[in-house]
Amino acid sequence: MAHTIRRVWNPTIQLPFLALLGYAAWLVLAPPSASQELVGAVGLVVARSAAAFALLAAARGQSRQRIWSYLGIGAALWAAASAIDLGIRLTSGEPPVLPSAADLIYLAGYLAALTGVATYRQQDPERFGRLREILGIAILALAVGSLDWLIFIRPALAVGFVAPISLIWAAIAPALASILVVLFIQLAMRSTSGGRAGTFLLLSAGAAVFTLADLGNAYVRLQNEFTGSGWIEIGWMSAALIMMHVGLRIRAGEAQMNRGRSVIQRVASRIEPMLPLAFTYLVVGSAILGWLLTRQADLLTIAAAATLSLMLVARQGVIIGQRELRQYALELETALSEVAEARGALERFNLRLEQKVGTRTAALEKTVVDLERLNEELKELDQLKSEFVALVSHELRAPLTNIRTGIELILDQEPATGTDRLRIVQGEIERLGALVEAILDYSALDAGRFPLHPQALELAPLTGEIAAQMTDPDRLEIDIPEPLPLLMADERGLKSVLHHLLDNAAKYAPEGELLLQAEAGNGMIRVSLTDSGPGIPADEQDRVFDMFHRLDNRDAREVYGHGLGLPMARKLLEAMGGGIRAEPGENGGSRFVFWLPQAEAR
Repeated sequence: MAHTIRRVWNPTIQLPFLALLGYAAWLVLAPPSASQELVGAVGLVVARSAAAFALLAAARGQSRQRIWSYLGIGAALWAAASAIDLGIRLTSGEPPVLPSAADLIYLAGYLAALTGVATYRQQDPERFGRLREILGIAILALAVGSLDWLIFIRPALAVGFVAPISLIWAAIAPALASILVVLFIQLAMRSTSGGRAGTFLLLSAGAAVFTLADLGNAYVRLQNEFTGSGWIEIGWMSAALIMMHVGLRIRAGEAQMNRGRSVIQRVASRIEPMLPLAFTYLVVGSAILGWLLTRQADLLTIAAAATLSLMLVARQGVIIGQRELRQYALELETALSEVAEARGALERFNLRLEQKVGTRTAALEKTVVDLERLNEELKELDQLKSEFVALVSHELRAPLTNIRTGIELILDQEPATGTDRLRIVQGEIERLGALVEAILDYSALDAGRFPLHPQALELAPLTGEIAAQMTDPDRLEIDIPEPLPLLMADERGLKSVLHHLLDNAAKYAPEGELLLQAEAGNGMIRVSLTDSGPGIPADEQDRVFDMFHRLDNRDAREVYGHGLGLPMARKLLEAMGGGIRAEPGENGGSRFVFWLPQAEAR
C-alpha cells in the first residue's frame, strides 16, 4: 500500500500543478491587481527555471540523445527572457515594446528547441537514414510555417490593423511553437516504445499550450491592451510544468519508458512517413485554392510550395536509395551467410578428411609394419630353405658318390649280361648328381659364397669348347666377329652360362639351327643365342629365370629338366657384373641375350 501511495503521490510533480490551480482560482475569484501580475511573472520565471533544471538533469543520463540538452537550454533561455520581461515591468510598469531584448532571447529558446528536435535519433540510422530524417523535419517545418503564413499572418496583413513589421515580429513565436507541435507529434509517431511516445505527446501538448499563449500574447501586445490578468502566464506556466514533468520522466529511467506499443501507435508509425507528403500537399493545395479564389498569386506561398516540392522529391530519392541499399545489404548478408555456411561445411569436410587420413595413415603404417615383419619372416624362411637345400644336397652328394664309385667297380667286373642295366642306373645317378651340384652352386650364389675369379677371357675358344660337348654340334652356328675384345668373367662361370643356355635351347628347340652371335659396344660384350622353337610368351619372358619355373608343367614328360639352368645363368652373370634377358626371335623362336663387362685394354 505504501508503495502504491508513493507512486500516486509525487510532490515534485503534483505540487507545482496545485500551485498553478491555486493561482488560476485567485485570478477567477479575486479582482485584478498588481500583486496578481507580479505573482504570475515570478511564477513563470520559477516554472521555466524548474523545467530547465529538470531537462538538463535528464540530459546527463542520455549522452546519445542531445535533444534534452537543447530543450533544457531552450527552457533556460525562456526563463531568462521572462526574468528580463519581469524586470522591465517592475521598472516601467508596462510590458516591453516590440521588439525587445527579451523577445530575442525568447526566440533563441525556440531555435534551441528546434535544434534539439533536429538532432534526435530514433535509433542507429542506416545509410542516408539521417539525411531522410533531416529532410522530413525541414519539410514539416517549412510546411507548417507556410500554413501559418496562409492562415494567420497573410490575412492579418491584408486587414492592415497594425504595421507589417510588428505583425511579422509578433507572429514568429507562435509560428515556431506550432512547428514544435507538429515535430513532437512526428517523433511520437516514430517512437519504438510506448513510454517514449507518451513523452513526445506530452511535449507536443506543452508546445500546443505555448502556441496558444504566444498567440494571445502577440494579440495583446499588438493591440496594446495589456491588462495584467495573468491568463497568458498561466498558459506559459502550464507548458513549462509539462516540460518539467517530461524531464523528471526521462530522469526516472528508460526501463519505465520502454513499454510495448499499442495498436494505435503501430498504425501511427506507419502513417508518420506520409506526414511530409501530406503537409506539402496542404501547402500546394492552399496556394492553388488561393489563386483560384482571388486570381492573385502569392509569390511567398508559390516559392514555399516549389521548395517543398523539390525537398519532397529529394526525400523520395533518398528513400529509393535506402531501399536499394537495403536490398544490396540483404543480398550481401545472404551472400556472407552462404559463404560462412560454405566455409563451415568446408571446415567440417576438412575435419572429416583429416580424421579419415589419420585412420588410413594409421592403417597404412600398421600394414607397412606387417609387411616389414613378413619380409623379415620371408627372408628367414628363404635362408632356412637355402640352408635346407644345401644340407639335403650335401647329404645326397656323399651317398651318390659312393654309389657311383661302386657301380663303376661292378661294371669293370660284371659280365656283359648286366652291363646295360647298370649303365642305366649309372646315368640316373649322374643326372641326380648334376642336380645336386646345381642346387649347391645356386645356393652358394644366393648366399654370396660361390667362388668367382674374374679374368680377361676370349669368347670364341670357350664357345667352341662348349659347343663340342653338344649331342649335335652341327646345329649350332657361331657368328663371332674377329677381332672381338676380351671380356671380364670367371672361366668356370662363363662356361656354365653357355652350357645352360645351349642345353635349354637344344631341349626346347630339338629341330632347326641355333645361332650364337656376339658384339661389342659401350664397354660391354653382348652375346645372343637364337633358336627356332615355339618361343616364350611376353608375360613369361621374365619368369623363366625363376627357380624351378617351367612354362608348362605338361612338357615335363617330354622335355627333361629341373628348372635350374636359366636361374643359375642369371645368378652367375649378375655375380660377374652382367645380366641376361629373354626376347622374341626375329623369325620366331626365342632369343636369349646376355652381357658382360669388356676387359680393359692393356
